[in-house]
Amino acid sequence: RAPTKPGIYGIRYILNGAEQKRILQSVAITVTEAVASLSVPEQVEAGSAVPIFWTGPAGESDYVDIVPIDYKRIGGELTYFYTRNSEDGESGELKAPTKAGEYLVRYILRGSGADRVLAKQAFIVTAAEANVSVPDNVVAGSTIQVQWSGPAGQDDYVDIVPIDYKRIGGELTYFYTRNSEDGESGELKAPTKAGEYQVRYILRGSGADRVLAKQAFTVSAAQGSVLVPDSVVAGSTIEVQWSGPAGQDDYVDIVPIDYKRIGGELTYFYTRNSEDGESAELKAPAKAGEYHVRYILRGSGAESVLAKQAFTVTQPEGSVSVPSSVSADSMIEVEWSGPANYDDYIDIVSAGHKRIGGELTYFYTRNLVEDQPMELKAPSKTGEYEVRYILRGSGTGVVLAKQPFTVTAN
Repeated sequence: RAPTKPGIYGIRYILNGAEQKRILQSVAITVTEAVASLSVPEQVEAGSAVPIFWTGPAGESDYVDIVPIDYKRIGGELTYFYTRNSEDGESGELKAPTKAGEYLVRYILRGSGADRVLAKQAFIVTAAEANVSVPDNVVAGSTIQVQWSGPAGQDDYVDIVPIDYKRIGGELTYFYTRNSEDGESGELKAPTKAGEYQVRYILRGSGADRVLAKQAFTVSAAQGSVLVPDSVVAGSTIEVQWSGPAGQDDYVDIVPIDYKRIGGELTYFYTRNSEDGESAELKAPAKAGEYHVRYILRGSGAESVLAKQAFTVTQPEGSVSVPSSVSADSMIEVEWSGPANYDDYIDIVSAGHKRIGGELTYFYTRNLVEDQPMELKAPSKTGEYEVRYILRGSGTGVVLAKQPFTVTAN
């Protein structure tokens, strides 16, 4: 690469010998001044796209940047583009700074030696205007209609943050303005936690992002309730009476009595497809014990438990009976009793098999009358086995009843 500064230079062939370096040959060259030009509007709005017409060498590392009017250094620019992908005389675009004031657009020549400003032009950035409007009071987790106006730049957005939040970034929720017309409304989910908040218009351009407009509003607590029987049978269907906001992502779940976390529930249903006050069904856990049914409110920020009720799951009765010894590959008549829930089944496993799943054979009880005998095919390999009644509900299944038996050779 030629030096960036005009002048007389030498090109030398250097022999790197064992004891010393020697110049074998040199030739003088003259580096002439490179010429470039820039043209931008005299005045642009903060955060807008600035069209830049330029001419210049378009070297591999040359670039056009924007800096404050009194900025002398090369590097640390607010924004830039390389000229290498463009033809001399083409135009490019840069985002205007978000802060109003005086700026320079510069053509930076890069070669050997120090980089140089080959051309520059001053321009003015004027303040952009925007506003945001939401209701003074909204219910936690509800959908908020946000009226807004502003530049609608490619990366501008409207967000919600706590009332005393100063930073840009880390917002509770947001939408980009780029897909909307100025003056259109957008939607944001209200925080789940009651309190004071702000909706803000964030202007993004070159340099630091800025809050262009903001409005305070209050989030009031949502009301909800859940009701189930005090005691239910494991694996049975529970009718859940509920009331609440029925937001798009709200749901009702079942968790163990001491479970604090939101997520990882045993079973759940969304409220969005139901009317407030309707009932819905959940499968009771297969394991007896104490549980909670909960209404989970989801909005911007952390989810919250809006309502909960404790209930007890009791163990049902069940039994299985087969002959104590059967022949390999024979048909075994299985007598059984139990709840016959939709997903309950009776299986055969090797003796000592603890896991639910991985059975050798099975049948579902759902289409059968309790005590109606059924047949399973005996394993072909002799040995010790178990027939089991598997109770399925929410959470993991449980072995409700089992009996060992022996498979003998034919």
